[in-house]
Parts: sequence; structure tokens; C-alpha cells
Amino acid sequence: MVRIAFSIYMDINKPLKSDALQYDILAFSLASGNGYILKDDEPNITRAPLFPLFLAAVYKIVDHRPEVARISVCFLGTLIVLIIYLIGKESFTKIHGIISAAVASIYPPLVYISYEVLSENLFTLLLLICIYLLILSYKKDNKYYLTLFSGLILGLSALTRPIAIIVPVFLFPWFLVAFKAQIRLKVLLIFLLTFLVVQVPWVVRNYLVFKTVIVGTAKGGVDLWWSNNPGVISNDESKGRQYRYFPFKDMGYSIIEKNKEAYKLAFSFFSENISKIPKLIYYKQKNFWNLMAGENIYYNLISLLSYGILLPFYVFTLFRISFKPDERIIYLLVTLFFIFVTSLYYGTVRFRLPLEPIILILGVDGFFYIKNRIITLRCYLCNHIR
Repeated sequence: MVRIAFSIYMDINKPLKSDALQYDILAFSLASGNGYILKDDEPNITRAPLFPLFLAAVYKIVDHRPEVARISVCFLGTLIVLIIYLIGKESFTKIHGIISAAVASIYPPLVYISYEVLSENLFTLLLLICIYLLILSYKKDNKYYLTLFSGLILGLSALTRPIAIIVPVFLFPWFLVAFKAQIRLKVLLIFLLTFLVVQVPWVVRNYLVFKTVIVGTAKGGVDLWWSNNPGVISNDESKGRQYRYFPFKDMGYSIIEKNKEAYKLAFSFFSENISKIPKLIYYKQKNFWNLMAGENIYYNLISLLSYGILLPFYVFTLFRISFKPDERIIYLLVTLFFIFVTSLYYGTVRFRLPLEPIILILGVDGFFYIKNRIITLRCYLCNHIR
């Protein structure tokens, strides 16, 4: 209800634009039976398919209107709150899960993203479900089934945001910590195989349509170049963000060829500007973790009083997990994944949104951990002073 009320306040009928409009066009094309078409009647390869498929199913059942899209995204936001409760309960305590879910229900970054018709909503939900299933696989007896489903869900997340294809690399240490040597390899193989199998239909479709193997989309190279080029360094407004230009605008490249050339340009930039990369990473991380990135002082104040309060407690809990690794090290590894992606591409608060539930869950734990330690210390001092 909070999310729907906020959407109404922000104008639930407002026409979609930018990325949201592209998702909407793709979804309507699918729902109309015209295929995965964005423009010019050409099959699309620049957007991952799962979020448009989700919207297409909604449009098919209900109707094609902006408010329908936003209400469906609010539904995803409600499910995110539920998963936050389940993760909090399994990783910490039931009361921790309840408090985390209560905070999540009114947490401004999560409420705001529920208004935007963006793939981050579905990606966040799928990533959280994967984390929840992996934590359950550590604690429960039916480890193989839970690991299988976690790989399946993470595979779906990679069909929502293709950068998730590298998440298994970051999760590898978790399998070393969570499982005994006798079953570790089997569990890991089940996870990886199910993760990869989910990608097959999309890869096959791309090969049949474009006559080349494409995992994810044909946009990764373009985004990499836009995020790492001379303009990003020299333009103050673009530092740590994107500077969009191509030195080969009029050379008649197809989308796939353009993407390949963009990869070459980005790698060439890295090799020629090694000394500037640390500073570039600094700006990217600064934008990603920014406390006040809103359009005005009102939004900045809300961010400071929500995300800003939780952030130090989140960092504190990450340090505690690092020094005493158990199954909860998964939160550190997921954080490292986002740090890596931001360092490679560009920093923006929008890209932080899928990490916000983890910030919230660990932030709540850090707050109560410190609070309980203070109470314990106070009682100890009172008893000894007397």
C-alpha cells in the first residue's frame, strides 16, 4: 500500500520515458505477438529479456497502461519486503527479520524504485531469492535441491541484468566456507549447471537471429566504453559516470559490430591510461555510495536520514562478518560484486538499489549489536561501581 500510495502521489499515470519506455515497448511488442522488437521491426539484442517478458505477461492479463506497469512493479517491491524478512530471520533472528521487513516497507530507496518501471526491481527480487535459497541450503538437509533452485534463480537474474553472469565467480568462496569438502564440488556443479542451463534459450535465440553467439546483450561493450573514455576523465559532470560518444559514428557498423569495436576501444583506454584508473575508480565509487544524490535538498535529506543512518552500521557488520566468516560471508561477497561492477562500469545511485536490501538487513543487525553491547557495558559498569 505504501508503494502504491507513493506511485499515486508521484503520478501513477505519468507516461514512461527513457529505459522504462524501452522496456514498455518491448513488453507490448511481445504481448501483441510481434516478437522482441524495439524499433524498425528489427529483433532486439540490447535489452535482456526477462523484465520485458514479465511486463508482457502483465499487459496480456490486464492492459497496456503506465499505471498497470507501475502497480506490477509495486507488487515486486512487496515481494522484496517479504524476502527481506525471510533472509533476516534465517541469517539472524525472527525479530531481526520482522524489524528489517518493517523498515523495508517504508525505506525511501526501496519505495522510490517501486515507482520506476525498471529492471532493477525484478533483478533485486531474484538476487535476494538466490541469497535466501543459498542460506537455506547451508542450514537444511535438502542441500542439492535448494542449490539447484538458487542456480536457477540466479540464472534468471542474469536474464534480467546481464552483469549477473559474473556473480558465480564472487560466490565461489562462499561454497568453500559453507559446505564440507565431501559435498562441496557436487553442490557447486549443480549450482553452476542450473545457472548456465537457464541462459541456453536466450543464447540459442540470439544465434538463430543474429548468426553469432551472444551471452547477455550486445550492449556491454558500448556501456564499458561510455564509462571509460577520455571524456569521462576530462568532463567534470561525467566523472565516474558516462560520457556518451563514439569516434566511429558514420562507419556503418551494425549493433553487434559497434559493440565489439566499443570493447576494443575500452580495453585500449585501460592500457593507455593505467595511471588514471585509480582516480576514475574513486569517482565511480563516490557516485555509487553517495549519501546525497537527489535532485534537491528534500530528497537529499531523506537519503541522509535513511540510507545515511544505516550505512555505518552496514559497514560495521561487514567487518564483523569478515573477521569471523560463516555462511553470512555471502553478504560481503555480494557487496564486492557491486564494487567490482561499479569500478568497471560507472557509479550511480540507481545501480546501488539492488544492494539496498543487504545494506538494510546488515544495518539493522549492526545497530542492535552495538545497542546490546552498550547495554551490557552499562550494566557491567553499574554493577562494579556499586
